[in-house]
Amino acid sequence: MNRNRTSLRALAVAAASLGVATLFAQPSFTAIPYPATGGFSSVAFAVSQDGGRVVGDSDVTGGFMAYEWSLGGGTVGLGVLPGGATDSTAWGVSNDGLVIVGQSDSSSGIQAFRYVVGSGMSLIGDLPGGTVDTGALGISGNGLVVVGAGVSGNGEEAFRWTSGGGFQPLGDLAGGAFFSQAWSANLDGSVVVGLATSASGQQAFRWTSGGGMVGLGDLPGGSSVSWAYHTNDDGSVVVGFSNSSNGDEAFRWTSGGGMVGLGDLPGSVVSSIAYGVDGSGNIVVGTGTSADGDEAFVWRSGFGMRRVRDLLISQGLESSLTDWILIDANAVSRDGTAIVGSGVNPSGNIQAYRAAGLLIDDGTISGTLNFLSLSGSKPATTFEFRTQANSSVFSSHSITPSGTGAYSVTTFAGNFRMAVKASTFLRRVVSVDTTTSDVTGMDLTLTNGDVNGDNSVNVADFLLIRAAFGTTSGGGGYNPNADLNKDGSVNISDFLIFRASFGQSGDAW
Repeated sequence: MNRNRTSLRALAVAAASLGVATLFAQPSFTAIPYPATGGFSSVAFAVSQDGGRVVGDSDVTGGFMAYEWSLGGGTVGLGVLPGGATDSTAWGVSNDGLVIVGQSDSSSGIQAFRYVVGSGMSLIGDLPGGTVDTGALGISGNGLVVVGAGVSGNGEEAFRWTSGGGFQPLGDLAGGAFFSQAWSANLDGSVVVGLATSASGQQAFRWTSGGGMVGLGDLPGGSSVSWAYHTNDDGSVVVGFSNSSNGDEAFRWTSGGGMVGLGDLPGSVVSSIAYGVDGSGNIVVGTGTSADGDEAFVWRSGFGMRRVRDLLISQGLESSLTDWILIDANAVSRDGTAIVGSGVNPSGNIQAYRAAGLLIDDGTISGTLNFLSLSGSKPATTFEFRTQANSSVFSSHSITPSGTGAYSVTTFAGNFRMAVKASTFLRRVVSVDTTTSDVTGMDLTLTNGDVNGDNSVNVADFLLIRAAFGTTSGGGGYNPNADLNKDGSVNISDFLIFRASFGQSGDAW
């Protein structure tokens, strides 16, 4: 079985006031060590509810092996089923981190396993009527229901398994060649999601005991393809990807709103996949395509799709990411505080990672910008954000304020420095803290006169005004930046604005 590849702020405050160290620990980035048996490539596929245990697979001598990692126990290879060679993969883990599921070589072929921490690996078995080729691809949050795919008398078929009831084949969507896979279950295993073949092509499905398997459709404008990879605690949110008019695009499906495309990272063609969602259904992670190639993303309705790297920089982890490229985010913990996936490490090898202790929330800053000596319409204004420790810019937005100068910009939640810069106006830098609530009433006055945009009003600006003096919009020699008040002509009014600001500089950034 191959894989083709409520606001948290109140909780943060409560945890701080109660001294709860485990709920929101200090943000951290961990490169998960390779197993001692060798290998230089590993992937993390799933994480426990609080981020304490991570599972996946890693290259070992002669093949690849399932592993589990914990903060206290390090990386532990899970081995293989009896008679198997070296190949096994761990696809899922229960909320408490004690039950792990996956697939392994065995003496009979590839078979699904269930691994209990402290007890070891045991065979789940196979669907009846077919060949031996089974994978456990997901597990319910409570650890009691295993889902996956095997080969039955019908062909490859999704299943639901419990220790008391054994295998329950889930069937297929109507039409097309028989095929289905189950990739995820909700908290109690009553909702299962995956993909199946329908009359129109491969389609994401959602299964319930009362309603059976129901296709979720696809995004408009593309070919009829959609896959579902994960669902949240109550099964009301499903994530995956579909082909849309934009290309292959990550989606988030809800019972009330249907399937909605999440777009992609900026800078390249649209090619994104959503692999994981937190218990609330509000945080989605996956892989997207930016100008730099494949990159891990995190999505939240407030701030949309952003690079996981930018989120981690906003949490003060920039130094931990030196020479790392985060390729994918395969899972987010049910409590929304940890993300796991794989990346290219400083040595150029693929390695699993875990980012934990995160506050994945959005924060909005709003107010009014007073553009001094401006009679025309308000200019496009750039808002940039760094940490208080002066990290790289992790968030940048170009916004055109309203006619009154009102603006609103949304970024990650946290305590940051915000820079505001518009064409001929000097930069303002202020501190904003959206850790516990949005910031309102952030009114700023911007000084006019910076014709060349170097954040200082000096002789160089005067020379540009002089060169364009007497020109009008649409005429030869007109410089719109020298027209400081934006009245359509470069005249004495612009010179007076320049003179009033001469010698001033904007805030350093």
